[in-house]
Amino acid sequence: MTEDAGLPAHPASERDERFAALIRASRAEILMSYQRRLEAPQSPIGDSPSWDQVVANGQEIITDIVESVQAGGVRIDDRYKQLSWTIGGTQALSQLSPADSLRAATTFFDVTVTSLARHVRDQPELLPCFVTAILALSESINRRMRHATLAYTGYLLDRLHEAHLDERRRIARELHDWLGEGLSVALRQLEL
Repeated sequence: MTEDAGLPAHPASERDERFAALIRASRAEILMSYQRRLEAPQSPIGDSPSWDQVVANGQEIITDIVESVQAGGVRIDDRYKQLSWTIGGTQALSQLSPADSLRAATTFFDVTVTSLARHVRDQPELLPCFVTAILALSESINRRMRHATLAYTGYLLDRLHEAHLDERRRIARELHDWLGEGLSVALRQLEL
């Protein structure tokens, strides 16, 4: 399902198609720049088991941007939900902080805006397309971050619930053993 994030759609113009083509042509450059920035020593995301998922997420965000530019308004479909949920769970399992995910999202935003801004600098008539692209970029990242955060907190709540159940079982075993031993001693004394 495609969701509208507020901008009215219009049929794709030649300008929209041209900017969408520039974005598609910049996809590899954006992803490589993003990867280099995340592989920096201070970024735990670059070393995480979710790295392939993070790259796939970036590719999907770029697709959202292209489709939005072509539609003339922000269009984000539901395909982000499954991958975002998986990323959130993987990051919780890997004990990565949500702040690390936020830094990675900010890095992706910066890299993408920088790449797209070069096209507008050379061709100012593309500015309306650039605005649509930035709005789509922001909306796509925000939705993905919200969904991944829900998965992250859901995973932590499940772990907390399991820990509570384990503690209850341990207490029940100790009580059972203590009561059983006490009753056994009492029965022996009665027999004597």
